[in-house]
Amino acid sequence: NVKHDRSAGRISFMCSREDKECVNTHLLEGANMTVDVAAMKQNLKWARGRESHLDVLLSNISYCTVFYEGLHATEPAVAVAEWSKLFEYLGRGPTTNQIDGSLTMEMLQSAMTTAQTNTGSHRESIQNFDDVRQALKEMNQERWLRDG
Repeated sequence: NVKHDRSAGRISFMCSREDKECVNTHLLEGANMTVDVAAMKQNLKWARGRESHLDVLLSNISYCTVFYEGLHATEPAVAVAEWSKLFEYLGRGPTTNQIDGSLTMEMLQSAMTTAQTNTGSHRESIQNFDDVRQALKEMNQERWLRDG
């Protein structure tokens, strides 16, 4: 994570919702980052290999794939859909398919104990955003990039 590498240990990985100083430090450290595109591509290739290996290991096991970015998205439709997928798989908690008590963004936010520590948009925080986007596009990995 560029933000944590750049901070050299000055910031924690999570902030409580009440810790405004921690959140502000995260926002400052996460601004105007430059991503080493070559290193990013190398890391993604390694991760894809690990993911392929994991797919083989899990081939006979039922599982649900969710993404951290989806679970912590600022867009209500994205966050609710991702959490609903998880709750429906587990057979627990509210879902978007219920007639009464459907899952809402307000429910998710009230249950979170940690604060969002980024702007929600990579375009706002990455100086070389277009280079990163092009590299991810070439690797068919654009899902990792939040543009809005």
